[in-house]
Amino acid sequence: MADVMSLFSLSGKTAIVTGGTRGIGQAMAFALAEAGADIILVQRDTTNTSTKDEIINRLGRKAWIHVAELGDRQAVKGIIPALTSQGLKPEILVNCAGIQRRHPAEKFPDEDWDEVLEVNLSSVFILCREFAAYLLARGASEFPQGHRGSIINVGSLLCFQGGITVPAYAASKGGIGQLTKALSNDWVAKGINVNAIAPGYIATDMNTALINDADRNAGIMARIPAGRWGNPEDFKGAVVYLASRASSYVSGEVLTVDGGWMGRRPVSIVNTLFTELGFTPISGLDCLYIVQFHLPKLVHIEPGCHVFAYIPRISWWMSHPFSIAWAEPSTSSAATFLPAPTQSPPTQGKGYTDLEKQSNLPAKPSKPSTQVSLIVGAQKGMTRRLYNLANASPSKTLTLGGFIEGPYGSHPTNPSSYGTTVLFSAGAGITHHLLQTRELVTAAAQNTAATRKVYLIWSVRSTDHLTWVSSFMDQILRLPNRRDILVVKLFISKPRRAADIVSPSATVLMHSGRCRPDVVLDEILPGRTGATLVSVCGPGAFADEVRSAARERIGKGAVVDFAEEAFTW
Repeated sequence: MADVMSLFSLSGKTAIVTGGTRGIGQAMAFALAEAGADIILVQRDTTNTSTKDEIINRLGRKAWIHVAELGDRQAVKGIIPALTSQGLKPEILVNCAGIQRRHPAEKFPDEDWDEVLEVNLSSVFILCREFAAYLLARGASEFPQGHRGSIINVGSLLCFQGGITVPAYAASKGGIGQLTKALSNDWVAKGINVNAIAPGYIATDMNTALINDADRNAGIMARIPAGRWGNPEDFKGAVVYLASRASSYVSGEVLTVDGGWMGRRPVSIVNTLFTELGFTPISGLDCLYIVQFHLPKLVHIEPGCHVFAYIPRISWWMSHPFSIAWAEPSTSSAATFLPAPTQSPPTQGKGYTDLEKQSNLPAKPSKPSTQVSLIVGAQKGMTRRLYNLANASPSKTLTLGGFIEGPYGSHPTNPSSYGTTVLFSAGAGITHHLLQTRELVTAAAQNTAATRKVYLIWSVRSTDHLTWVSSFMDQILRLPNRRDILVVKLFISKPRRAADIVSPSATVLMHSGRCRPDVVLDEILPGRTGATLVSVCGPGAFADEVRSAARERIGKGAVVDFAEEAFTW
């Protein structure tokens, strides 16, 4: 049995690499040379010799440059004969060269389509065909172990998903995925393995503009499980594996090197859905509005999650992350106890008094769909464009097509396992805790959780801000046995009038002034039941105060755990 290191050795092999002058292709060429192979670089000219020079001078391997224009079929057909006529015997082929052209699909020029398909797909097929024909023409005695060679094509995440404004590139990379499988079916039994590598978001020259765009960069980073952009060096191990005997029983595969992107993305696109964007001006803050996604089927939304919204009419292929403020109906137990709203949103200082009246209305019937609500502030970019478009509508409501990706959430703890839960929110951070509150109160009422007491602490500047979530709080305050389980404390840091600060009852309390987490915990903890979970979602300074107050009380008496929401976009 061969040892592991020998399985990955490419000593005595010669590899052809296209697109090897920079980025991923250059890293692959270096990796193959480091594993022992000599390298033939197929380039459009000889002005760039940096890869060749480093392979020779630093790695001590042989390297050649063969000049060929990959957009010229005759030139591509001549590559293998030209190399073999020099006595070279390549056994590895890496097709990494590619080009990109962007235009709206309805305006995409024929010449750009032809050029992209020629370089990215046709040249790959021709080179694979000529390379395989050469290998199969060699005598079997030259390959005592039966393995004649390896072909590695470089695809893209667009092997699996569509792009926007890149129909030719998407078609070519989708073609690479299928071509790889088709060629493998023909040749693997004859000793030629054919595989592909699909890169994710990689920090190369091609993506410099995207990396330098702070908003787009942050949006991409938030969706990469590895938490970083890839580097060309990340492909070294993959290409050596697929080029060596270590992968002798692997063929027809498209290996993603993407930091986990595709590992979660296929299951996280909830569905293609019709998106209704409802715009509701908020008193004093008319740059806030509610966006509602109507999913075509029932989807269970866990509390404390966020989603990425894709609205092509507003932002093309880019997305924006938002916390989920509310979702209904849900497959969770809470869905059974959601009565239909019967009141309009409360106004300054009075609405929560009405909401204190416990309702005996029948439960809201389940629907064969799910409505996901987001609270959106018009800042810049996508959110501002959406606001302006909705605000220009006479009805202040838009209905657009779109997508929702998610839901995502870290869920570091199980709140229902604690006897007491204290949820601190500041400003828009309330969106993280609304569904959690609904879930805990419902589970406690049904005796399906350890929860006995839930404290929802919300700090805002003005009583006007209470209208952000009035319709959602309406439903929470109508849950069965809510008064025995839930205590709501509202802190108004800058009230307009003292008369606005009115506590409707002993379980819905309104205070003037900023929230002091240490004082709140000192009031709650002496009367707690069982272990206590303290959670926070809000601006950094507020979160720091809650974290400090919770840590000071950890290890003193009954268990106190602290959980901070990591999604802070």
